[in-house]
Amino acid sequence: MHFERFGLERFFALHEHTVRFMLTASDPETLTINEVLALDGDLAAGLARFADLRLGYAEPRGSRPLREAIAALYGPAPTRADDILVCAGAQEPILLFALATLERGDEVIVQTPCYQSHLEVMRWAGATPIPCEVHEADAWTLDPDRVAALVTPRTKALVLNTPHNPTGATMSHEAQAALVALADRHGLYVLADEVYRGLELDVADRLPPWSNLYPRAVSLGALAKGWGLGGLRIGWCATRDATLLATLEALKDYTTICSPSPSEHLAEVALRHTDTLWTRTRARLASNIAAFEAFLARHESLSWIRPRGGTMGFLRIADPRGATAWCTDVLAKAGVLIAPGPLFGAPDTHARIGLGRADFTTALAALERAL
Repeated sequence: MHFERFGLERFFALHEHTVRFMLTASDPETLTINEVLALDGDLAAGLARFADLRLGYAEPRGSRPLREAIAALYGPAPTRADDILVCAGAQEPILLFALATLERGDEVIVQTPCYQSHLEVMRWAGATPIPCEVHEADAWTLDPDRVAALVTPRTKALVLNTPHNPTGATMSHEAQAALVALADRHGLYVLADEVYRGLELDVADRLPPWSNLYPRAVSLGALAKGWGLGGLRIGWCATRDATLLATLEALKDYTTICSPSPSEHLAEVALRHTDTLWTRTRARLASNIAAFEAFLARHESLSWIRPRGGTMGFLRIADPRGATAWCTDVLAKAGVLIAPGPLFGAPDTHARIGLGRADFTTALAALERAL
């Protein structure tokens, strides 16, 4: 099978674990196992329970306590524990969705720029991705009318992301309502990538989960972002379409079958303390954004649209050589890793700045010395 190499992940594989400063990460500062288990207030008891965990196969759909903890993120109704499928991070449910809903000849409208899987995996199912670009002039917000203009008789699904990677833009409540109505009118599936939900800097920007609003929507979540626990490789999808969920679960028998039991245990603990972890991450984001805006005031060749959510912002770089050359220079001069826009399908005028790490100001100082 032909596939396009995953530009961002190959970029990270080359640099992420050796670079001095990671100033482009989409995941925030993480926790140790001790810190996770201590969230319940008694580390010794938490360690004892963890040590006594049996290492057999977990339930394919995810343990009932874990799915109940995930469902609590969606409010009391209508998404329930029985509407949740636990997966390996966010990558697996993207693949499962594509295989379950798309066929050769279908079209799927994808909000771009984006995480490359949103486009590439849809091709694996034989569908044609139709990019729907967001633009800096619109503060990177998605225009529902632009989406509607792309719908054809072959359109089968929408792939949406808010808060948005790589720009940090959020979708308005009005735009979400318009897109729900559009999907319902045309009978479309919706894959709603909500992995940054909970990290809106203004809580008023937080949208209801798509799976609560529209039966053919699949909401995607993962512990890598708001909780900073990417190493657990725990993600999920939520949908009220019982037939679709059963198909997703059946396809999972050919991928991971089930999640690692230790990861599920730690995930359940972390999810019970979601408010604490989300609050911690949002506070760090706000502090790092303030530091970055002070930095931008000293560098006229750099600018951005201030992000409203998520863990990143999209930096405009006024360098005639392009953003990729600029990023290559700061990596060589200061050991600062920044991902250029083409890795997200964006023009070579922008680069993604990660805002969630504890060493952000130290990395920023190194960048400034290089400039």
